[in-house]
Amino acid sequence: MFPTRYRQKRRFDTTSEPRGEDGAKRRGRRAARFVVHKHRASRLHYDLRLEADGVLHSWALPKGPSLDSSVKRLAMQVEDHPVDHASFEGTIPQSESGGGTMMLWDRGTWRPDEPDVAHAIEQGELKFSLAGEKLRGSWVLVRTGGRGGGRDDRTWLLIKHRDEAASEEDIGETQPCSVATCRLLAQIAHDEGGDVAHAASADPPAAVQRLIRALRVGNGATPPRSGIRETPAGRRRPTKGATRTARIPFRGVPMLATLSDRPFHRTGWVHEEKYDGYRILAYKEGAHATLLSRNAKDRTTSFAAIAADFGRLSPRTLLLDGEAVAFDEHLVSRFQLLQKGHGPIVFAAFDCLYLDGHDLRGEPLGVRRAALERAIAGAERIFPARRLAGNGIAALRIAKRRGFEGLVAKDASAPYVSGRSRRWLRVKVTQADEFVVVGYTRPTGARSRFGALLLGSFRDGAPLYVGKVGTGFSGERLESLWRRFRPLVRPSSALADPPRASGLTWLEPQLVAQVGYTEWTADRKLRQPVFLGLRDDKSPAECALPGTAP
Repeated sequence: MFPTRYRQKRRFDTTSEPRGEDGAKRRGRRAARFVVHKHRASRLHYDLRLEADGVLHSWALPKGPSLDSSVKRLAMQVEDHPVDHASFEGTIPQSESGGGTMMLWDRGTWRPDEPDVAHAIEQGELKFSLAGEKLRGSWVLVRTGGRGGGRDDRTWLLIKHRDEAASEEDIGETQPCSVATCRLLAQIAHDEGGDVAHAASADPPAAVQRLIRALRVGNGATPPRSGIRETPAGRRRPTKGATRTARIPFRGVPMLATLSDRPFHRTGWVHEEKYDGYRILAYKEGAHATLLSRNAKDRTTSFAAIAADFGRLSPRTLLLDGEAVAFDEHLVSRFQLLQKGHGPIVFAAFDCLYLDGHDLRGEPLGVRRAALERAIAGAERIFPARRLAGNGIAALRIAKRRGFEGLVAKDASAPYVSGRSRRWLRVKVTQADEFVVVGYTRPTGARSRFGALLLGSFRDGAPLYVGKVGTGFSGERLESLWRRFRPLVRPSSALADPPRASGLTWLEPQLVAQVGYTEWTADRKLRQPVFLGLRDDKSPAECALPGTAP
């Protein structure tokens, strides 16, 4: 079977929807997939798609699915779609069939009660079970019209059977985001060149406000200045029934992404924004919140407003992995703003390791992400890390267009493991890395204290010279750095290949600088470097040359 009508209705030089391949090539899959697309075309509707016979049998649901077994939802059968459409999320030009914004709202596997799906559809009754991220349990599609190819024979009802998965929850309102990228329709339209206002009108207003509050900390209003040196948090409101005896039985070690030398797309991977901030493991034990850096330094007082917000969350015990960040006016995280204390500091949470007595580290990412989103409901300064397009190449285009530092690609089936892993890969957009400070040059012109910093990166246990950075310093920062340098002065260079020049002062390789640059030169030196700040959350040994292990 092949979705010919699907192709006839589309111009693939205009729309980014998949063209599809011969369904016969797809037979023999290990499990039949289902997806539900949330589709803002001329009107909002949902598209239920069930994989069988080499295609996606599809029904449009004007009001979406209902978990209430007493509710019957209209389902209009539409043309079969190619199985490639199961991973599509993006915008469709208004000139095309179904023009608008399409979200991958749910996905999973399904099982028909009877093996002959085509016969069940022909007979007008298809009973099945869903195992999705949002929809689960037993369902039935029943045709209400006649047969013979007219419009009536495409009119069906979708009904949820009474079972453990049945509920009165309005799932369209409570779970409005994409399962692939955690974006609202408005975010998808914004990121991929669609009509944002048109898409936003189909997002639940409360969800839109939560998004604005999370990213801007307060319904779009500019919040008061805060920063790393915030005042200590005020009294935290303890969770009902919480006590200080609640404990998480371990202290986590962060999972670290491996640098990828090129963008890629792999089935089953998700793509998140790479934030430019401080990595934090956030612990909630009863009413007490603790924020620890990746090298176990206590940051609770430094990020007191985040800690206070974290302490007010409803779970009794909770451990999140994420990043403390400060955004510029374009909602792009900037390490320099974080260091200077400009703008609100918020917490981008991207993983949940522990929740109310359950160690989640062995669960796949999808389970951990769902737990994270439930745990932070109602937070003011904590929000789930932004996910980009499901396709890795498209995600990189979004990251470049928005000016993000990069993206992190994650294997959705992988558990959370401490240390460096190839199940998380980071892809750079802007060039910024950490380097060990090995010395400085004498001051020139009006500048006092020093002229430029000498930088190194480790290879085979010894630092190699990678260049010097002389821009990005304010007068206040020069004085602060000078005080850090004085106790570290040494008589000779720690570099394996020190530069030959006069007027150099050497330092013990103990301080780590974050430096932006345009590229590497042919002789492995930084081109046009800019000093961004010191990082005390990373060790000098982690400053490895690209292409080498830290």
